[in-house]
Amino acid sequence: MSQDSNFEIVTATINQMKWIISMAKDEGWNPGEDDFVFQLADPTGYFIGLLNGEPICCISATKYNIQAEMGYYVVKKEHRGLGYGRAIMQHSLKYLKGYNILIYALQHKIGTYETIGFKKHEAMIRYAGIIAKKEVISDNIYSARDIPLDKIVEYDARYFAEERKKFLSAWLMIGTANSFVYKIGDNIRGLGAIRKAQDGYRIGPLYAETPDIAITLFHRLCQDYENCKITVECPASNADAKELVKKFKLDKVFQGSTMYSGELPKVNLNHIYGVITH
Repeated sequence: MSQDSNFEIVTATINQMKWIISMAKDEGWNPGEDDFVFQLADPTGYFIGLLNGEPICCISATKYNIQAEMGYYVVKKEHRGLGYGRAIMQHSLKYLKGYNILIYALQHKIGTYETIGFKKHEAMIRYAGIIAKKEVISDNIYSARDIPLDKIVEYDARYFAEERKKFLSAWLMIGTANSFVYKIGDNIRGLGAIRKAQDGYRIGPLYAETPDIAITLFHRLCQDYENCKITVECPASNADAKELVKKFKLDKVFQGSTMYSGELPKVNLNHIYGVITH
């Protein structure tokens, strides 16, 4: 990036989210059709790099309470290796100063993030496949929209290690096609959501305290979408999650890792069968 280049970094508007999502689509990440809701959690945390007024790179930097999350880090291919990506990354790191930052790193980028202080937390594997329809009848399954939001926020925080009320409010009401809670009495024992993606549907989150609950929620999430592609991303160390994707005959797409800039969270990965990613 030359010193005299006409390059600037601006905060993305809600309308510019379409361009950011299109960049993720071009990278083969299969974003959701309504993923603009990610921005509702932190409207000032999405950035676009403009070269001579034209967008060439992007990144998201979402603040929660003490934790934050970065994603959508993409530079147009013809502008890579020229410093624009480094500039927008530094911009987002400055914006998130003081936060423990979570990123979902692709396998070949893990070393790059380690050089700027990120630490590997858990390998994540994306799986996808065609799911046959199966009707699920259970007195324990409720629409997440009928459950008090504060209870869902509290349950989600067990596995995300941070409360994200504003995000979940938008995610469950706008960003997903369906979302369900598995309850026993007054206690939530599982949570799952599914959203329309560029190619099929994506599940996330999917939390369950037993393998049977995970399977029941998975069936219910897929019940309304016969013979379509389903994608889910789960921790590599969760043996029960591996059995679940094997049961549903999903194939491995790629592997990455969660990484953090600060302290690694202590969460029960064995209850995580699917995470929310861009």
